[in-house]
Amino acid sequence: MIKTIFEIFQFGDNKLTLCMPNKQELFYQFKQQYPQQLFPPEGDKSNFPFWAKVWPSAIALSKYIVEHKNWIADKKVLELAAGLGLPGLVASRFAKTCMITDYVADALTYVEASIQKNKINNCTTKQLDWNQIDETVTCDVLLMSDVNYEPAAFAGLEKLFGYFLQQNTTILLATPHRLMAKPFVEKLLPFCTQNNEYEIDLYQQKEYINVMKLQYG
Repeated sequence: MIKTIFEIFQFGDNKLTLCMPNKQELFYQFKQQYPQQLFPPEGDKSNFPFWAKVWPSAIALSKYIVEHKNWIADKKVLELAAGLGLPGLVASRFAKTCMITDYVADALTYVEASIQKNKINNCTTKQLDWNQIDETVTCDVLLMSDVNYEPAAFAGLEKLFGYFLQQNTTILLATPHRLMAKPFVEKLLPFCTQNNEYEIDLYQQKEYINVMKLQYG
């Protein structure tokens, strides 16, 4: 069992304790599994623990949620590809309900620990792949951060966003500046009603993140 560590995040008046795996232990376990390489074999990336750290886009989206909590208040919120689920946990402070999902079950173990640690009673978790969304998955507000990092996934994301926009869902997408993602982002601009840029300094690394609010019509 990998040791759980705790990190406190503060957004305005909102303080949250995030549960996460000890990174050194996690990467040691990973290297034991893949001793000859830094990354797992092509086509088997599910074991690489991208979910196990907080990314700048999650910080930016969390800031945006607190600054615009009226768009979250009393809403049914869903976070996809959540990893450690920081934006969803922050949103749960204002939402009617919040479901935090990821396709990696291990990630949700730490999200559930964070829910208990912070005594949140309107938040649930579910193992879910964004490529397998059906009509039973609905929400008022969809949260996604740093998901447009792989061109091979863009077609699936476009289909996903189209589905939720047609359901009159408000989508909050946090994305870093990536040249290869520019064509994907440009396709979303007709639905963008607000676009805020944040300068995030996380673990002594500075990055600029855009948070886009997407709506249909």
